Amino acid sequence: MELIKPAYQQPIDKKTYNQTLSVFETLLKLLHPFMPFITEEIWHLINERKDGESIMIERIPEAGQFSEDIIERFENVKETITAIRNVRNENSIAQKDVLTLAIKGEYNNDFDACVKKMANLSEIKSTDIKIDGAVTFLIQSAEFYIELGDLIDVEEELIKMKEELDYYKGFLESVMKKLSNDRFVQNAPENVVLVEKQKKADADAKIIMLEERIRSLKKS
Repeated sequence: MELIKPAYQQPIDKKTYNQTLSVFETLLKLLHPFMPFITEEIWHLINERKDGESIMIERIPEAGQFSEDIIERFENVKETITAIRNVRNENSIAQKDVLTLAIKGEYNNDFDACVKKMANLSEIKSTDIKIDGAVTFLIQSAEFYIELGDLIDVEEELIKMKEELDYYKGFLESVMKKLSNDRFVQNAPENVVLVEKQKKADADAKIIMLEERIRSLKKS
């Protein structure tokens, strides 16, 4: 819904409107067995119906073909948008303030228009170098940089980064205690051990990113 929302006080185009109603109809048919009365009411409101028509006698939608690759790539898009919004929240940057995003590493740009709209970006560009002074986050193997310039208080940001770094170092230490315990590794279910190993990998990546971010901010 956010993606298809038109600009403020602008109309939605007819094609998008009709396709949205079609998606709603499908969802209503799927929900009807569990929410019969409200889905019937909404179904009649979103389109003109003939006398005697009811969602109750409509055919249940059947699953069609879909692309797992597109779904996976769009999950990365959602993660990117969420990360940028988190940067805004953590640094008290209003949504109306336009930002620039730079990406280092492998990244699919099929959905750049979505990211620019949802995160209010003026530009998404590629970079081969680390950008000093920029806020950094990772998604899979790609590094993302947002240059905030005068939008943040560097000293205050350094304090927060150091606190977060101390937290992840403590967290990593607790995970390492488990993984260095032979009894735990030998007796715990395999999936439990794998979860702890993933926690270690995630914490290592976060610590590296925070340390680089701190070094970068000190140079700015």
